[in-house]
Amino acid sequence: MKVSGIIHIHSKYSYDGTESLEFLKKFYKAKGYKFIIVTEHTEQLSDSKFNTFISRCEVLSEPDFVIIPGVEVLCKNELEILALNVTKKFDISDPQKLIAAIQGLDGLAVLAHPVKSKGRLDLKSLKGLNGVEVWNYLHDSKNAPRNSNLKLLHSLRKMNNNVFAYAGVDFHTTKRTFELIHYIELDESGLEKKLKKEGLVSLIIDSLKSGRYVIGHESLKISSDAKTTTNQTIKFGMSTFIFDRYKMWRRISKQITKRLNINFPKFLYKIRDKMV
Repeated sequence: MKVSGIIHIHSKYSYDGTESLEFLKKFYKAKGYKFIIVTEHTEQLSDSKFNTFISRCEVLSEPDFVIIPGVEVLCKNELEILALNVTKKFDISDPQKLIAAIQGLDGLAVLAHPVKSKGRLDLKSLKGLNGVEVWNYLHDSKNAPRNSNLKLLHSLRKMNNNVFAYAGVDFHTTKRTFELIHYIELDESGLEKKLKKEGLVSLIIDSLKSGRYVIGHESLKISSDAKTTTNQTIKFGMSTFIFDRYKMWRRISKQITKRLNINFPKFLYKIRDKMV
């Protein structure tokens, strides 16, 4: 049985999210996915609001489509860690202690968008991670993962080969969205009994924890151990170079248009944002 889903989504429960859980369910279910993992920012998220979020995830989940709750936690040195499949809001700034706390609740700890923490990463503090977000749509482009992220994962796998590659869409709004998918192949043997006994969420989390999946999209798929060819490494590097130059141009153009009080037609912005 093939199961596909999207990870690293923010709804209105995050301070910078724009869509409701109801909308996200309809949006992704219509695309044929079986699961989404919603990882709300813990900053400005009250306990009552968080509890409501957890409750809504459960209520909106169905046998063939589940919303798995999680959070994105900002640690010291500006590291951000995704806690997947948890029902607790963490207030822990030490990455190592946070990782242990997440796994103590049978959750998955994944380092989010490593490029944002470039130069501040300490491999020892990341010991025990379940995964690294080697491919983030907002920070690494839709075309390819970032080679530095892959290199980080390979370094961590030398210490622990149970850390795997993840891909996150970092969804905040439908204005900029692209699917980076986790493709999971569930073992057909005794699957019906397992679904009744353990449930779809349990089987999905177990597959992610064990690395039994691939990431990407129809044009490019990567194994969970992120083994790539020399040719792919070169292509990824070129893609990242173009993406980073585009991001720099986008930032500068925003500053100039704001300073000169220029408003271009909206279709030009849409063309710009679809370039990479």
